[in-house]
Amino acid sequence: QIGADAGGAIGEGMNPPGARVVAASGHGAAPKALDGSNLIAAADLVVSAGGTMNREAAALGVPAASIYAGEWAAIDEELVTEGRLRRITNLNHVASLPIEKKAAAVPRRSGHVAEEVTDLILQP
Repeated sequence: QIGADAGGAIGEGMNPPGARVVAASGHGAAPKALDGSNLIAAADLVVSAGGTMNREAAALGVPAASIYAGEWAAIDEELVTEGRLRRITNLNHVASLPIEKKAAAVPRRSGHVAEEVTDLILQP
C-alpha cells in the first residue's frame, strides 16, 4: 500500500487538497483511514523526507528510504550504516528500492504499535 498526505491520514475522502495517493497494479491506498503507525506497519515500503516516519519504519522492519536533501541527523546516518534506511539522491537509487508485496497487515490500535516501536528501539 502506498499513500501520502501532509497530515498522516490516508484513506477514501481523507486526503487534504494537494495530497497524493499513488496507485499502480496491486498497490493503492488503504481502504480506510489509518493512523501513521498502522500505515507504516501495513506498508511494503516507506519513502519519506520526514525523519520520524522513516525511523518508525526502520524500527518495525519495514524497508525505508529518505529523499531528505538537508543535513541528516546522526540517528539517520546510523540507520543507513545498519542497512535499515536508504538514502535517495538520484534515479538509480529509486530503481534499486526493494519493492516486494508483503502479506496483508491487520491494523492495530496505535497504542500497541507505539509500544512495539519503543521495544524495538530499546533492544540491544
